[in-house]
Amino acid sequence: MSVTTDKITENANELLALQNRLTSPPPLTAISPFLKDSTDGAELQVDLPGDLTLYSVQPSDEPSPSNIFSGLSERSMVLRALDSKGHQDRIAKLSYESYYAYEGDGSVELIAASREADAERTLQCTVNGRLLACKCFRSKCLSITIRGRNSVEPFKYRPVSSITKDSAGTAWDGDIDITESWRPKPYSPSKPKWPLSIEHITEFLAQHTLPSNRIPEGVIAISGSTSSGKSEVARGLIFKYLQRRINDAAGSDSGGRGRNPHLLTIEDPIEKFYFECKKDVESSRIVPPYVSQAKGLDYTPREVGHDTPSLDAALSDALRQTPAVVYIGEIRSKEGLQSAINFAGTGHLVVFTMHAGSLVETMDKLMQATEANSSMRRGQLADRLLAVINLWKVPELKPKSSGATYKLPAEFQVAVPVFWKKSAASIAGLVADGLSSLLPGSSEGADTVGRKAVLQAIIERATGDLVDLTEDQEKELSESLNYLKDIGVRRAQSADLEGL
Repeated sequence: MSVTTDKITENANELLALQNRLTSPPPLTAISPFLKDSTDGAELQVDLPGDLTLYSVQPSDEPSPSNIFSGLSERSMVLRALDSKGHQDRIAKLSYESYYAYEGDGSVELIAASREADAERTLQCTVNGRLLACKCFRSKCLSITIRGRNSVEPFKYRPVSSITKDSAGTAWDGDIDITESWRPKPYSPSKPKWPLSIEHITEFLAQHTLPSNRIPEGVIAISGSTSSGKSEVARGLIFKYLQRRINDAAGSDSGGRGRNPHLLTIEDPIEKFYFECKKDVESSRIVPPYVSQAKGLDYTPREVGHDTPSLDAALSDALRQTPAVVYIGEIRSKEGLQSAINFAGTGHLVVFTMHAGSLVETMDKLMQATEANSSMRRGQLADRLLAVINLWKVPELKPKSSGATYKLPAEFQVAVPVFWKKSAASIAGLVADGLSSLLPGSSEGADTVGRKAVLQAIIERATGDLVDLTEDQEKELSESLNYLKDIGVRRAQSADLEGL
């Protein structure tokens, strides 16, 4: 009898030890781009806002016991151990979630390079507070958001030799060129058959869907068919918004460092990183997150399966990461739509893409996901929507001088949006009349802006690009724009009349 009791006690103690290991703070080390220069020779101070995001970088070689990921990687072993000991469902689920993220009180050791010519020493300090640490960059980095920090120590000098490659993260060669891959593509004279660029489209949409007098919150849903440019338009729209936030922060005269806008992405899989190495240099290399921080942006890309077990888990973490905008790659399920809309209801800006053939079908899917089958429920949904956008391609047939037709080249298949935008009138219409309120307007000021109005406005913007072109380029671009003004606008008007 005593042998059985001892075995039970031993198993219970092992479970308790495993749970303590599971919930204990992992060792965290981050590379800090934040330094405040001292002008009086005093010790350098870290200049950080109350809420901040920091990044640990996993080294490229094999993990070692001293690796900064040891605290989180251990959780996978904890999961297997717990599963083999009585199927402790509650603790096993906790360990699965915690393998990807840790929330609780903790401290982060910040390491920053010395600004002196002497490379024999670096700077370090410790930040304490309530934090959320999660995997990102396909498990190559940790994103650590500290909210309402308790204390920050002064930076102190430390010999470089005492910082291992594992704890300090991989060094970044500043000579390698990087590109902002989310920047919308502008018009290129070398491709005159592309008269309407993603730059034109996203600039127009940003002007009409993102308020400039306040921080926007709510959902921007972008739909369309396969290869209609949904992701490109979504990324370009977010880029426009973030650049505005970064410029506003840089021009602030409030003093001190404000919170960098934080871009959080959840994709399956990640299509493009915000910053990438130029392809002629080393396209497979990931640009470390502290490089984007130095450019005024905190960037946390998370891939389902690598960095988070699910969309719901990532959105739960996001509540503690103070994101300026959350981008969700294509949402394929009703449950995913509901999760994204509910998250936007917590006061955040959420941009996502989805498949739908029209604006009406897009809004119908959003209504079904939230069970908005009454005026009250439609009102709740409308309050959480900022804009609903559907992309449509200009028809591919173009008349030739001989009267025959031929298919347009791929780069000429322009995506033209139709969109519903939030206003007192558009909310009232959606609440009272539901989908029948989505009538295409013929002007930019309408609640639902039709494709004809959008195409005419964007053509006007593109016409301004008829500068610094060769005679042949100008002739070819003028021909393309004239086609759009004629056949394209008439087809867009037909699309508005036939249905959105």
